[in-house]
Amino acid sequence: MMEERTKNRVILTLGIIAVFLFIFMLSTCNSSRAQRNIAQREMADRIQLEESMDKLMKEKAALEEELLAREEALTKEKNAHGKTMDELSGLRASYEKIGLELEKTVRLKEALENDLKDALMNSTRSMKR
Repeated sequence: MMEERTKNRVILTLGIIAVFLFIFMLSTCNSSRAQRNIAQREMADRIQLEESMDKLMKEKAALEEELLAREEALTKEKNAHGKTMDELSGLRASYEKIGLELEKTVRLKEALENDLKDALMNSTRSMKR
């Protein structure tokens, strides 16, 4: 009887330990599953972030190329504008010279017309006399 009692106690103790170990095993499995799910979510998030970063890097590279092209075009336009302004300055100087020449020509014409009038008046006076 005593042996049976001891045997039963041992069996009960082993049963309780088995139940505790089974519960411990289940909680460990649940914890492991939760950790795996967290790791998988983190991995998915990292992959998504890497894809977003790659996409942004490609867009950045494209925008940098476009910026360089536009800066080059702007430089060409500035150079062309500078040449045009230089040509306009030269034309303006030519027009000023032409204007001065025209003004001199008009004065000479007026002086000649006045001389011609004086000559005609002197000529008609001398004929009348």
